[in-house]
Amino acid sequence: MSDVTVALSASSTTPTIGSTLSITCTATGGRKPHSVELKRDNVSLESYLSDSSFCTDSGSYSLKCTYSTTTDYTSGGSYECIGKNKVANNNEVTTKGSVDVSVSQPVAVTMTPSSETEVPSGTSFTITCDVSGGNEPHRVTLTKPDKSVLTWESVSSGSKTLTCTGTFQLKCTYEIGNPVYSDEGQYKCDGYNKLPGQTAVQTKTCYCVVSTG
Repeated sequence: MSDVTVALSASSTTPTIGSTLSITCTATGGRKPHSVELKRDNVSLESYLSDSSFCTDSGSYSLKCTYSTTTDYTSGGSYECIGKNKVANNNEVTTKGSVDVSVSQPVAVTMTPSSETEVPSGTSFTITCDVSGGNEPHRVTLTKPDKSVLTWESVSSGSKTLTCTGTFQLKCTYEIGNPVYSDEGQYKCDGYNKLPGQTAVQTKTCYCVVSTG
């Protein structure tokens, strides 16, 4: 009888956040594939030895194994299926198949405040931009009323004139201490991220009115 062969496929190699991702591994040949394991980035996710809802034995030297999950930021990576069987003289043969998955999600921006807001002079006021989505939000800009731009970039050489924390979900803040009339006007937040073959951007704005109280 032939050695075991493995075929590995993904329902999508660029799934979006919240969608269902299915990884299917089909092992065939040999006396009968007796062991199947699925790994992501070398970490075991599922395995089949004798009885598992992960795999279906067709009864004709073929084992079809499907791993399904709701896509989140951790779903991307290199998936590997390992099939084993015993051939002549009880020697064990191992065959591997692999597929790479990259999570895709347009960038999303939430800005606080989200509409025109009155800011009393003599107080402190904070504008917040929450940026999420994509493989990694890699750049955030805040344009002030005087058209000057504050920037945060995830690359080590990037500018950090805007304060942001987080990785896949960024929280960027800009504090105005003792607002004056020159702080009045429109603030614009742009969040950028890289998707396969493109760069996505979303913009949110708010308008601040400084009052004398």
